[in-house]
Amino acid sequence: MLKDIFNPQEIIQQQIHSSWNNLLLPLSSMYLKTMIKVMNNYSGSAYDSGIMYPNTNEVLKPFRQTTNDKLKVLMVFEEPYNNGEATGLPLELDEYHKPLSERNRHQQSIEVFNKLLDKDVKIIDWCNQGVLLCNLSLTSEHNKLNKHLTLWNDFSETLLSQLIFDNPNLIIVTFSSNIAFTIKKCLSTVRVDRLIYNSPPAYNTEYSYKEFKEYNVLNKLDMLLKTKNKIQW
Repeated sequence: MLKDIFNPQEIIQQQIHSSWNNLLLPLSSMYLKTMIKVMNNYSGSAYDSGIMYPNTNEVLKPFRQTTNDKLKVLMVFEEPYNNGEATGLPLELDEYHKPLSERNRHQQSIEVFNKLLDKDVKIIDWCNQGVLLCNLSLTSEHNKLNKHLTLWNDFSETLLSQLIFDNPNLIIVTFSSNIAFTIKKCLSTVRVDRLIYNSPPAYNTEYSYKEFKEYNVLNKLDMLLKTKNKIQW
């Protein structure tokens, strides 16, 4: 049995802040089984050969950067960058592997925020104020879009359902209709008006950007948050 070889709870605890223990430790066996399914897709060690992202010790990084006691906002994305830039935290780029010519949808998102706020966004500052950024697929395969998404589906839906149940005032943001559909299945205890969905404009598309700016996801977030709980974006 898996638990005779590994201690799933120890694997989880090494990656997360202790404030998440009650949420994630009960899911530790499911997490380990999913990781093994992912690894079984490869004949060798996928991480050693550099074709899977992020590193194994960074898969749960969002739950180390944001603490449960500060949680206000959940931003959900699809998967880690699949071109070598993934750090385990959505929107954050590995500065040592940052080919500016390769821009995917997530990279466009952070550039939209930079333009919207007229400054270089510091993702870690969001985390410190209670913004949890996570992916539905916790791992990705090199240059293959959403290859691991179905493997993580059960774990992610279970995690989101429990997270939302534990935090009925949580505000949820996504930039994908597919993710919005998944989240709505987990919304049994949350009003739908606390789910904010808006696609980022295509890079360098001015008209789409103007529409996005008028909607301004961050302004709507601040309206939902009580004054004392607003995020300094």
